[in-house]
Amino acid sequence: MTTEMKTCTVCAEQLPATREYFYADKKPGSLRARCKACEVARQMVTYRKKNPPRLNVPATAKACTKCKVEKALDDFPRSKRMRDGHCSWCKTCHAQADKARKTKMAPEQKQERQRARWANRKLALQQRRREGVIPDLRVDKKKRSETLDLIGHVPFGVAGIYSITNRLTGQVYVGSALCVRGRWATHIWRLRRGNHHSRRLQGAWTRDGETQFAFALLEQVTAEQHLLTIEQAWINFLRAYAPRGGYNTSPLAGSTRGIKKTPDQIERHRQQMHESAHPYFVKHPDGRTELVPNIGLFAQANGLSASNLRRVGAGQQAMHKGYWCRKATEQERRSFLA
Repeated sequence: MTTEMKTCTVCAEQLPATREYFYADKKPGSLRARCKACEVARQMVTYRKKNPPRLNVPATAKACTKCKVEKALDDFPRSKRMRDGHCSWCKTCHAQADKARKTKMAPEQKQERQRARWANRKLALQQRRREGVIPDLRVDKKKRSETLDLIGHVPFGVAGIYSITNRLTGQVYVGSALCVRGRWATHIWRLRRGNHHSRRLQGAWTRDGETQFAFALLEQVTAEQHLLTIEQAWINFLRAYAPRGGYNTSPLAGSTRGIKKTPDQIERHRQQMHESAHPYFVKHPDGRTELVPNIGLFAQANGLSASNLRRVGAGQQAMHKGYWCRKATEQERRSFLA
């Protein structure tokens, strides 16, 4: 059996036709004029023309493919898909492209993207809570449902005059707010903590229980300048300040909105807060312990977060930057003050 030979038009060598030549794409059954080696060399020249070699820059720098400016690697977003671990566009070009894309985006599409983003964050947060990475500090569902039963009948954003009535004694507390439901939530939060400004209301709440109190919207007011006038009329009508009739601490309707305190008043209030603060036992990262009279001042002096330290003391957080603390007992507090 004889092998058919063919001469290459580039290198002029005679090679076996069926083994050293590619088949033609446009002519089925026929062979190309160049041999395989010459065809590969021609394709490599074309590839190099279309894809020039990368710029020779240091390992700590990179050239942006959009603005053609050489920048440090820190100016490029990270990407696991790229060989050097950074995107081909710099952060500035990415920001400009995102801004242009959001400008052309429809409002409905923006809202949909935002909903999807928050849904993903919520799923990630739930997963981290299940894994124990972060503590679960959410409000108890039973406590939340009880709060909604008390104040859920009034929507947010409604301004007007409200009342808190004791069903057993008939005594009433009258107030006004630009957002009645938000003010009710503040009242419930303070009453449950035991530090409400009205001592009579706090005592009745502790004695009778929160289920014996009813929250009601007496009158909806649209004009903010008439709130205090209408509140004063309701206080007089329901006798909310009378010793046996109500829980208001003042016979006159008033508001602290817009009142500015002097520097002396602010300093005096700050001093009172520091003196009435609860002492804490704090354990430092090196193992030593000390009794701190004011956890806020201690956090400020050591560059810590006072709220996080209080969460550690309440058992809601294990540790904060290596510090552990707990509230001092009443006996320890008395001995410290003595």
